[in-house]
Amino acid sequence: MRNNVIAALMVGCLALGLMGQFGGTWLTDTDADDETMKAMGITINTEYGLHDATVTLTGDNDTLIGMAEAGAAASDADWDDINFADKYENCTEMLDQARTYATALGMTDDAFDETYEDSIDDCADVGKMADAGSYGGTTLWIGSALALVAVLILLASMSGGIEALPDKADMITQWAAGALTALAVLLWYMNLPSSGDASAGMSVYLTVLAAVCGLAAGGMTTFMGGDSAAPEAAAAAEEAPAAE
Repeated sequence: MRNNVIAALMVGCLALGLMGQFGGTWLTDTDADDETMKAMGITINTEYGLHDATVTLTGDNDTLIGMAEAGAAASDADWDDINFADKYENCTEMLDQARTYATALGMTDDAFDETYEDSIDDCADVGKMADAGSYGGTTLWIGSALALVAVLILLASMSGGIEALPDKADMITQWAAGALTALAVLLWYMNLPSSGDASAGMSVYLTVLAAVCGLAAGGMTTFMGGDSAAPEAAAAAEEAPAAE
């Protein structure tokens, strides 16, 4: 029973970690700062994944929503699907070009920074989002790989088909999978930009639950002992001579 529970926890760690990796709701934001949109009764909803964001418009009037979406598409074909790395590269190039042009006209760097402060800050925030997704996603991939290894070790040991692995390999992989999954969330959170009112979404909770499953499995393996003592004791009792 103990091994079955541990195996189930590690499968949960692997499955939930992958759901978090590919989930698009690490952050959610339903606040609209555009006064024009508010006047039209349209709300801007943004869902942030590790590497990109999806924007949708909602409201009571489908015609107005269609007009707003058409207007957004006319100015930016990819307005509703933003890749952080690509967006950061594009905005950095545009700011560099603008700085070069402004400098050629005699504007100083300090004056440029003051004039385009909002654009510079927005571009920096996109870069931080890209970094957060990269650090968190890479760490989560490693944690998921270790969770898969832990599951394979457990299945092989339960079927009796593995003998050459080092002692406590199952315990080490379980602890490592849970710890790295938790570290992925922490690294992602620490590298997020401080601006914005977005809140944690379902993908964060799934990944945290995956970490809990991995750590719980490691804790059970470490502190609850193994099941091999009973069969060994039974075999020893059978081999011992019967008392006269």
